[in-house]
Amino acid sequence: NLLGMAKIQDAAQLQGLLGSSKIANTAQLQNLLGMSQITDAAQLQNVLSSAKIQNATQLETLLNSGKVTDFSEVLRFLNMPAVQDLAHVEKLLDFPAMIRAIEADNASKFRTVAQNLPEKMLMKSAQSGEGTVAMTSLGDPRLHPGVVKMELSYTPRFPLDQKIIIHYFRDTILNIDFAFKFKAP
Repeated sequence: NLLGMAKIQDAAQLQGLLGSSKIANTAQLQNLLGMSQITDAAQLQNVLSSAKIQNATQLETLLNSGKVTDFSEVLRFLNMPAVQDLAHVEKLLDFPAMIRAIEADNASKFRTVAQNLPEKMLMKSAQSGEGTVAMTSLGDPRLHPGVVKMELSYTPRFPLDQKIIIHYFRDTILNIDFAFKFKAP
């Protein structure tokens, strides 16, 4: 029955999958291979060979969550040294929605739009990646490991102007900066 599935190339590949200690039984293997996100058995073998996955049930749960449309993304994340496990992969898959939520939250609580030329110039510099790491241990449960708080500041040379400070987050795994805001002096 399993050998007849188009996603399995040959009996050796099937035997390799069935021999995996991470797969509970043939029904679980059949279920995984029947999922639309998995295009072939080799993909499944690659993911299951990762030490970051304890068992195939974790993978089934993630695939059934609806968060995975492209299985190669799961494999790509698992191959990143900083990614710890499938829970971390799940947070990375949720990342675009999380960014939108944090940015909406920032817009309601902080000033995110420049009000003058020095602020505009500083914001442009921050958005191009300038800044220094201000904090590495963040207490926000929405953020996954690898996200750090960044800061960029500038003090204009005009006597009445105050120091301008911009805070934002940098995902050091995906190389994305987001949630830029002005810090009140």
